[in-house]
Amino acid sequence: MLLSVARALKADWPSCDGECPEILLTTQKAEALETLRNKAAGVCRVAMSPADLPDTLERFLKEVNPAALVLGENELWPGYVEAMNRHCKKPAVALVSGRVRKLAPGVSLDDLGFVTLQSDGGNWKLLDWTRDVTAPKSSAGEFAAPKDNPLIDVALVSFHKEELAAFGALVSAAASAGKSVVLAPRRLEEAELFREFLLSQKKIALDWPAVQKGSVTIVNRFGLVPEILRSCGVAVVGGSFVANPGIHDFWEPLREGVKTFVGPFSKGAEEAVSDLVSRGVVARISCAGDVGSDWWNVALDPAVAQACLQEEREKILNSYERLLKFLLATV
Repeated sequence: MLLSVARALKADWPSCDGECPEILLTTQKAEALETLRNKAAGVCRVAMSPADLPDTLERFLKEVNPAALVLGENELWPGYVEAMNRHCKKPAVALVSGRVRKLAPGVSLDDLGFVTLQSDGGNWKLLDWTRDVTAPKSSAGEFAAPKDNPLIDVALVSFHKEELAAFGALVSAAASAGKSVVLAPRRLEEAELFREFLLSQKKIALDWPAVQKGSVTIVNRFGLVPEILRSCGVAVVGGSFVANPGIHDFWEPLREGVKTFVGPFSKGAEEAVSDLVSRGVVARISCAGDVGSDWWNVALDPAVAQACLQEEREKILNSYERLLKFLLATV
């Protein structure tokens, strides 16, 4: 998501105030570093995030000397905010697309210079699509049509090992019905655990990019979810079959015209998910242990999904324009 923000700032800054300052994108995921560097070429530098420790942060700030810090979603680390507020003369920390349920001790939103929350400011993972910077659509905000004959029947996206029971029930029904299934684990190191589970259930487990009816393909490389969603008919969003850590991106499959399912939990996006379910845009699987033999056979209205996406687009554009103004005034 923050790479999308970097792309947008890189594109829009020159027209506002001359050359865009250098952008450094950091990640906590070592396995994502190479992929991000390739995707960020010509846009920004990429490095591992410093640990949220006073001495480490002080060394990092001294070396990088940032004029502002943009945090995404639930990455409101107390040490980052405190260190940046000491480093800068005025509040220079922005939180975008925040999923804030409970602030850490010592942290106040008043310590930030800019805040936009998913509940009222939109999910910024749609920023590329919203601005049409890199999204493969003919115009900004265009909605992809549902696929008639998708290569992948069912995609299980960003599943955690704690969701193994739900995974087993969903896969068992789909594979038994001759559906092609693809699993993209949230953490690549958990891919082997899912494979062992499938083999214990006498299911066929393949490696990506092999896809076959009645079998389950396991993705073991980072950054392939967009490609998978462009080729699938049904997506089930991980993080929604356990109470923690929270539901993952349900807007991306909707944007691609994919019939989208979530589990009983939606931590961090309860209001948005409840609204989408009530409007018939997203289907909710209430009981992971009893999904039904044709759980994917639910009628959802693409036209209503498109209307919801357009509403989300307007929120994101408004929030992004406010972020740009904040950074222009801060840097």
